[in-house]
Amino acid sequence: SGDAAAAASAAAASSAAAPAGATPSSPSSSGALLRGGTGGSDKVELLVLRNLFDGCEKLRMLDIKIGEKTASPGWKGKSSVRALYQQFRDNFTNSACEGFRLAGFNGAPESFSSQDPLLDVPGATPAYAKKARRIMFSMMPGASMFEYFLDTQDYNEAVKGKNPRDTLMAAEVFEITLHEMLVRLLELACACRHVDIPQKFVGSSIGLAFDVGKARPRVGGEKSAREACRVHIFDWGRSEINTFETHKSLSEAEQHNRDLYWRYYVGGVDRLTWEAARTYYHHFCNPGSWGKSVQVTIYDFDSLKSDDFLGSLEVELTPTNGKKTEKLQHGSSSSSCTGSPEATLTYSVECVKFPSGGRLRETWRITLHEAKNLPIADVSARKSDPYAIITATSTDKKYSFEQRTGVKVGELNPAWEDTFDLPIASEGGRLEEALLIGACRARTAAGCSMSELQEVSNDITPGASHSVSPPTLWPAVRTSGGDKSEDETAALQMVDYLDGVGGSSAGVHRERSGAGAWKGAAKLMDPLGAMRAGFQAASDRVSSAFR
Repeated sequence: SGDAAAAASAAAASSAAAPAGATPSSPSSSGALLRGGTGGSDKVELLVLRNLFDGCEKLRMLDIKIGEKTASPGWKGKSSVRALYQQFRDNFTNSACEGFRLAGFNGAPESFSSQDPLLDVPGATPAYAKKARRIMFSMMPGASMFEYFLDTQDYNEAVKGKNPRDTLMAAEVFEITLHEMLVRLLELACACRHVDIPQKFVGSSIGLAFDVGKARPRVGGEKSAREACRVHIFDWGRSEINTFETHKSLSEAEQHNRDLYWRYYVGGVDRLTWEAARTYYHHFCNPGSWGKSVQVTIYDFDSLKSDDFLGSLEVELTPTNGKKTEKLQHGSSSSSCTGSPEATLTYSVECVKFPSGGRLRETWRITLHEAKNLPIADVSARKSDPYAIITATSTDKKYSFEQRTGVKVGELNPAWEDTFDLPIASEGGRLEEALLIGACRARTAAGCSMSELQEVSNDITPGASHSVSPPTLWPAVRTSGGDKSEDETAALQMVDYLDGVGGSSAGVHRERSGAGAWKGAAKLMDPLGAMRAGFQAASDRVSSAFR
């Protein structure tokens, strides 16, 4: 652009996430093609791209479209009619609720891919199935999206029969992966706050990807797992890089339009970062215990109405030393299901200890082998389409999350053989560590001095004299309905935190007109007290590393 300040701002925004597939190269490693054959003097710029699937056994990737609105009338070849229609559709997707939506899912686990949105629709064609799945993507909330993203069944197959002393197990690899992705998302969110000129990224996406098919050795495994994480911004068909000179030449209405869409983009990145942080907190930050038991609930999958309850069982967190079979509880007699009252579930439980010095101390592994004689949900077809959900809650009630099996279509005796992990952290403070690293990386990319980095570290250390604290509220995911105001309060805490450590930005506080989320430009309440035990140690570790 010729404008140094604008170029620096654009570099700040791209420092945390490069375009998908692009492999940046230094000037010393760049090359040029000569035009016109031998002796030609004209040089041709050559852009080398790397496919995201390169080097992966099985890539799992979320394509997440960012922004409350993903179309703009008359923008980049988009007609006004088509843009207004897209904006109307946005109001019925997660874009209106959380500022982003799932647009694609490569390498999806069976727990997701087995959910056919047209299962109960006779005569549905593949074309209709594709459209229905796209609608299913767009309406999925961030919490559910990350639940499927962290399904460990594919990696369990990759490490089957391997010794935990030599190989990182599923819980360990997925903890490292989500920790690294959270750091990079936070880095991107903070970097956006160093962009002085509002950008117009319409329909642009963020890709989160990693390899679920490759086992990681224990020695050097954490480093390779972090390097294999891929967090990229991509899909630039209707986006622009706005510079200072260009922005000055725009009319007042056009400048307001750029500011509005930049608010949409930054707000979507903020909420996505918060959802990643909440998922990490509930899955991997419990340093205590998971209570005495977990709840296993079996449902019949329905594509046109609410799923039918088939049975439940409280599974004690005690090693079973092999398979164990118990009767399912059928619950209320008002259930529409019919069948044998002798329905059973076969499962096994073991506690796996990890070598000392790791990020996780141990994990409870629960394997759901099979169920027998399940009730009939579809009376006319004399069948059910069962799947199971495991719900775990920590002893202190601070941590809770769900995991689920795939759907077994037309089965009254489903065999799942799915294994689920309930990990125990080796120490507290891992989430705060991720927030601190991401903030410091963003400050480094923006050219901050070491004294400024130390100021960031001091700002988010409990007990220091400061006005910025990391978010302290990570509410559990609500499985159905209910008041989501606690989620909004907690997400706004993340915005307040990013505003403090990442620098002010016109895009921080958004006015939302969507389905109840982010209404108004409210400022937050004061931080809700000191962070939990262990944060100081994490802060000291990271500060020492930067020193």
